[in-house]
Amino acid sequence: MKIVVKNVLIAMGAVVVGLSTSAAMAAVAAPNGWYAEANLGQSRSHVSNDASIASHSQNGFGWNILAGYKFIPYVGVEMGYTNYADSNVTFVDSSTGHLSFYSYDIAAKGILPLQDSGFDLFAKLGVAHSHVSASNSSTYSFSKSHGSATNAFYGVGVDYNLTSNVAANIQWQRARGNSNTGSLDLASAGMTFTFGN
Repeated sequence: MKIVVKNVLIAMGAVVVGLSTSAAMAAVAAPNGWYAEANLGQSRSHVSNDASIASHSQNGFGWNILAGYKFIPYVGVEMGYTNYADSNVTFVDSSTGHLSFYSYDIAAKGILPLQDSGFDLFAKLGVAHSHVSASNSSTYSFSKSHGSATNAFYGVGVDYNLTSNVAANIQWQRARGNSNTGSLDLASAGMTFTFGN
């Protein structure tokens, strides 16, 4: 699965770089208005450093979807849902557990268009509600079958505007958690579609 994710990210990156360097394609203006986005890539869970945990898997396939509105070329707001790779946990008493993660977020998006290039740099800052659920474990270190946290959400990335309504992106985001959920990361590539432009 790691190889698949890496190949997808490499392919998406190659598409963006290739299109940006093509002399046949003129740069297009960054679109405003409502948009929808879908991303996939590599997720990482930072499970609590509880003394009862001997080891756990952290990395795997993750994805997210979001909807947003860009008011002007420099400012937008968006809401998203992210699903992270499951984590298999081994406790010091040799028992095991299975953890599943997801989060919802709402964030402001600051955008820096790079003039006449088709590229936009962006940063996100907001709030995420993270959730973790456990199964197949009688000694889950958090003493409950599920946990949640509401904390800071932030991310950075770059868009390349393929047309006035379609953009490709590469980005990284983090939903900070607490001792129950841990923090959750997603490094991804995806596509954005703007409506009514």
